Amino acid sequence: MRHFFFGSLAASLILIPLMATASDTIPPRTVTTTGEALIRTVPDEATISMGVEIRDPELATARERAGTIVEEFLAGARNLGIPDKDIATLGARIQPDYEWNRETGERRLRGYIVNREMQITVKDLDVLGPLIEAATAAGVNQVQPAMLTSSRRKELERQALADATRDARQRAEAAATAVNAGVGAVRKIDASSPRVQPVARRAEVMMASDSAGANRGWQPGEINIPATVHVTFDLEP
Repeated sequence: MRHFFFGSLAASLILIPLMATASDTIPPRTVTTTGEALIRTVPDEATISMGVEIRDPELATARERAGTIVEEFLAGARNLGIPDKDIATLGARIQPDYEWNRETGERRLRGYIVNREMQITVKDLDVLGPLIEAATAAGVNQVQPAMLTSSRRKELERQALADATRDARQRAEAAATAVNAGVGAVRKIDASSPRVQPVARRAEVMMASDSAGANRGWQPGEINIPATVHVTFDLEP
């Protein structure tokens, strides 16, 4: 009987922590929702890439012509109030220019191609149209679409994340109400929204006539700053 008593006592002591562990592993009652927000804003900055491509039988002539065009363009950009720190000249690329003769199956060197590339940050979009005109007048023959962004981008990204988080809670409350429950504390927030990239838009100078003559205008439109968050809340009885 004594052995039986100690055996029963040992079994009971083993069952107590097992029962406590089992109760601890009951998953919490939660609800996970996805919140979304979108902020629209008018861009106030742009980055535009331009280039010069010159072909000439003589390498020295091609380099000189390209350099002259770049210098003339830089002077025009400075006249528009664009500081040198906002203009990056990305060096020169030189490559031979061959001509293929189908009859003989041979190629002949007919000259050289010199490329000069520039990247300009414009912080006053009213200057964007005149800048493109100055570039083409100087001889720049390659202009990429302007990449539009906002100087308040980081601030607006944070605002969008806050709006998306509030949207997630409202969705959680709507779901919880349907099952006669409430929304409690936050357990997890995943706010890994994609980084907002500048929007490419072709900068076309529009002409309009009035009594004073021709007016030039650049209409940047709007850019979108989205945010998406995933939030897990406790459900309350």
